[in-house]
Amino acid sequence: MKKLLLLLSVFCITQINAQITFQKTYGTANYSEEASSMVKTFDKGYIMIGTGFDSTVSQNKIYVVKTDSNGTVQWTKTYGAISLDRGNNINTTVDGGYIITGSTKDSSLHFRALLLKIKADGTIQWTKCYGRFGEDGGHVQQTADKGYIVIGGTGSYTSSDHIYVFKTDSAGNLQWNKTFNGNGCCGQSDYGGSIMQTTDGNYVLSTTIFDHAANTYIGYLAKINATTDTIQWETSFLIVPGPAYVGSFTQTTDKGFIITGSVGYNTTNNAFLLKTDSVGSVQWCKKYTGAGGAFCIQTNDGGYAFLGANAKSNYICKTTSNGTVQWAQAFGDTLNGHTTIARTLLQNNNGQYVVGAYTNSFSSQSWRSEFYLVKTDSLGKNNCNDYLLPVTTTTANVFNDYLPTKDTVGTTFNVVFSSDTGCTQNTICYNIGAIKNYNTQNASIQIYPNPAQNNFTVEVSDNDKQTISVYDVNGKQVLSQTITGATNIDANNLSAGVYNISITGNAGVANKKLVIVK
Repeated sequence: MKKLLLLLSVFCITQINAQITFQKTYGTANYSEEASSMVKTFDKGYIMIGTGFDSTVSQNKIYVVKTDSNGTVQWTKTYGAISLDRGNNINTTVDGGYIITGSTKDSSLHFRALLLKIKADGTIQWTKCYGRFGEDGGHVQQTADKGYIVIGGTGSYTSSDHIYVFKTDSAGNLQWNKTFNGNGCCGQSDYGGSIMQTTDGNYVLSTTIFDHAANTYIGYLAKINATTDTIQWETSFLIVPGPAYVGSFTQTTDKGFIITGSVGYNTTNNAFLLKTDSVGSVQWCKKYTGAGGAFCIQTNDGGYAFLGANAKSNYICKTTSNGTVQWAQAFGDTLNGHTTIARTLLQNNNGQYVVGAYTNSFSSQSWRSEFYLVKTDSLGKNNCNDYLLPVTTTTANVFNDYLPTKDTVGTTFNVVFSSDTGCTQNTICYNIGAIKNYNTQNASIQIYPNPAQNNFTVEVSDNDKQTISVYDVNGKQVLSQTITGATNIDANNLSAGVYNISITGNAGVANKKLVIVK
């Protein structure tokens, strides 16, 4: 008995330390939800935001899902005012709550940029709108003075949208705002990217602007003084042959910046990584075949990882600190008519990757998309709807180009929002130590004796052929064979310990535990 208790203790410790991976979707019956942002929370869980469209009343609402670290729903909320509300970004705040940005219509039916402050449980604290008309809030971050810095877009000036940046105090009161205007016209708009407070307390933004002289879109990076809201430095880059669309950026440990996005047109679209120093001077830039980049991070080992997408799937591409590809792992269903759009990439302390996305791949209705949360191991593997993807790299030629003009716009006012709850969670797969755990046919399978010594019997309820695979506590496969009905398994070569058993058949995949004593 002591030996058995010791083995079970070892098993429990191993399970606690094992890397849990999963794929889960979240949605509501009447809505089609599109995720736009995700962030890791203080309790090591995740919170995702996006927009839900209710086809029965042609209405958009902001949709938020909060989960624990294993993707289990803790709470969900929908938020809305008049009818056309969008949730674009969410971030944590120092009081344990969250700040949301997006857009809503005011009483004059003009779109305004939105800030929505909620508590840790999703309760609304305040809402405010900004701009004149045609504004949209994109990326938001709480600043060191407990205020907020936001980047988005504005259509207040011309037929083309421009970049809109504004700073508020902790209650959402406007302190300053600024527009960044490229020289495009007639629908050639600038695109809001992301903004962050850097280690020196100032702000850096990355975005896409249209350069009329070059007749193409280019990347733009600028630093704003936090005290005077003036530009400290700015740089733009044209990646040959263009156009270049910025996806996201982050500050690196050497106080420089890494930027990802896409370069080229739809038929020849490549991802890119561009590394700068602390004042925006380009150090290197590389293109990656197979798709456009959407979101990038610096990884725990000092390298980089970015989200990409091609015609069939989304993928995580991991590189060294100089942009050399180490691996690229695709995820998601690849069937025709199925679409997955990845939005956010995170890495936890164990080196695992977490992707926030949305997909219609697992919905019973093809028109209906759902939030999609994917957690992989440290190599981007999930062992469910995933595969290795070949990605090649070329060095990109980069030229400095056009710098936009700046202006100010807009006011602030309050808007009343209501909230509601509702969510259906669907586990696509859930793996412990890379062992599948679908549990679709566990009830029809028996293993005896258990604990076993030199042999054991696996009994299934039907006579179909099944494949049994036995794994030790480290995830190593130590035995595999085909079984039918009740089958005796020779365990003489198995050492004393706890084993995971996976049985695969027409009914699905089941997992059992087996203890071997000697």
